[in-house]
Amino acid sequence: MEETLLALSLGLSGGISPGPMLVLVLTQTIQYGLKEGLKVTLGPLISDAPIIIAAYYFTNQIPVNLLDWLYLPGGLYLIYIAKHSWAIDFDSMDVQKPVANSIRKGVVTNVLNPAPYLFWLTIGAPIIIKMQSASKMGMFFLAFYAALLGTKVLIAYLISVGRNNQNALKYISKTLAVIIWGYGFYFLFLWVKMIWEGLGLPY
Repeated sequence: MEETLLALSLGLSGGISPGPMLVLVLTQTIQYGLKEGLKVTLGPLISDAPIIIAAYYFTNQIPVNLLDWLYLPGGLYLIYIAKHSWAIDFDSMDVQKPVANSIRKGVVTNVLNPAPYLFWLTIGAPIIIKMQSASKMGMFFLAFYAALLGTKVLIAYLISVGRNNQNALKYISKTLAVIIWGYGFYFLFLWVKMIWEGLGLPY
């Protein structure tokens, strides 16, 4: 019971925490509808498995700073998504809607985001290793992803309710684009900072 409550808490926290994945869920829901927003939530479910397996076997053996290299491709990809979000034409969406590629975007965003790696290496893996029980591990994963994905599904649904207001969608979409740009450039900043510190250069 204690492990389940912990998993629910961690999942809810991850589900509502501002980050590239949540912003992408909102963006796809606004641009393409609830169905595409829900597809984005499958990203972690599809791509977390190899991360969890690696974290389980190599926790405390992989240097955390090695993950910082993901900030470069991750930042560039987020900037690319933001550019698309900013340029979307809501007036012509129903006439010629571009391919959403929501699942692919969700998977790529999750893979290039250091957050899941850091979570499973520093928090998730140590927790499941201590359980030493397949049933407890199963309940932990079930509760964690139910809370993580359930929260994002609820947020996507609430956003989709007001999707028919074109003016509001334009404003929200451009706002989300700015937020994604912010995350993208912040990731690039962290990558440059890592290189700068690695070279031992002064600030």
